[in-house]
Amino acid sequence: MFDEVALMNDINAASAGAGAPRPTREGADKTIEARLSSLQQLKAKNLISEQEYQQRRAEILKEV
Repeated sequence: MFDEVALMNDINAASAGAGAPRPTREGADKTIEARLSSLQQLKAKNLISEQEYQQRRAEILKEV
């Protein structure tokens, strides 16, 4: 199985940024791209469900 705490840490890291200062527009695009990539990797490894992936993806894309 998998470690739920580690999974939540990965999910939170992939969607981090809620309380952090926003980077410049150019930096924000790279950060968002990296976060989406990390999120996709979690889904590919079956560490998160399709529903969790879609929810987090939508949250990240709201920042664009």
